[in-house]
Amino acid sequence: MFHPSAGAGGHSLPSDTRYLAWRSREIGHGRVWSLDSAAHYIAAACGDGTVRLHSTADTDQSTVLDTEARRIWAVAIAQSGDRLAATGDDGRARV
Repeated sequence: MFHPSAGAGGHSLPSDTRYLAWRSREIGHGRVWSLDSAAHYIAAACGDGTVRLHSTADTDQSTVLDTEARRIWAVAIAQSGDRLAATGDDGRARV
């Protein structure tokens, strides 16, 4: 989690080093437009039309969800981690 501070964008790195130990992941082609995290997961909305879901508990576990959209703009994960929502350039919301 990020905490407000006087840093760039009003955010600073968390003091808990577990957040800093997560290694980089393949995100596909294009940009990452949105990130969200909850319940040991990180989700990325990618410019290649995919949503990439990574486990922070098991760094070898990741899932790529292919959508019909050309780009995915935003993702959100429920605090419980049992639902993921995404929206793309086609105007559709996916849950």
